Amino acid sequence: MIDTHTHIHDDNFKLDAEQSLKDAAAVGVDKIICVGTDGIFSKQAIDFAARHDNVWASVGLHPHDADVSSSDMSEIAKLAKDDNVVAIGECGLDYFYDNSPRELQKRVLIQHLEIAKKNDLPVIFHIRGKEPDSSDAYNDFWEIYNHYRPRGVVHSFSAHAPQLSQILDSKLLVGVNGIVTFAKPGPQLDAYKNIPLERMVLETDAPLLTPVPYRGNINESKYIPIIVKFLADLRSEKTSEIEEHTSINAAKLFGIGANRIDV
Repeated sequence: MIDTHTHIHDDNFKLDAEQSLKDAAAVGVDKIICVGTDGIFSKQAIDFAARHDNVWASVGLHPHDADVSSSDMSEIAKLAKDDNVVAIGECGLDYFYDNSPRELQKRVLIQHLEIAKKNDLPVIFHIRGKEPDSSDAYNDFWEIYNHYRPRGVVHSFSAHAPQLSQILDSKLLVGVNGIVTFAKPGPQLDAYKNIPLERMVLETDAPLLTPVPYRGNINESKYIPIIVKFLADLRSEKTSEIEEHTSINAAKLFGIGANRIDV
């Protein structure tokens, strides 16, 4: 299995990253992507990936920090050329907290898309709004995305059916993490049921979003099987089917263990 989104490489991860990798491999999670959220953490992701087999990096600036974009984006443009980098991001729009002005978030998102286009890399998108279905953020996101239409994944999906439909129509993949295990019954949980297996990838967002029943613990890649089991029960599918399809999807999108192709 592949954890397509983790932050075990950066200073906010309070556990032993080396042991965390071993614990993940012991339960079948033998590939991970370390995702950068600013210039410093992106460089740390690259360095961590360079020291480990089956670990890769993504470089980007989180929308929370779009207001410090000038120096960080210059650094990210340089880091994107590193051989260990398999994606740009995480980047996008976060209207839930509005830690950075929305217009600035949009401009920084465009900069990420230009870097991705120049380097022929997929993009890891962060999209979260104040509306229950995040439609406010998605509406602005699509206006920008449709000018570039890169391959990529919507990380930490937690929206509803209309947003899922837009994602699928745009050929993007859907990142599912521990949120699914504590989502309330209703439109959000229903959307998870309708993600086609051929468009789903797994992630943790470690150290955040630990799945039930381990809420309160620091999240790790070793909890990916918990997410798989929950999805299998929710969707009446075999765990082996979810493991196989999500791993193939991730390998294709990020070019790890398979030739990179459009999905």
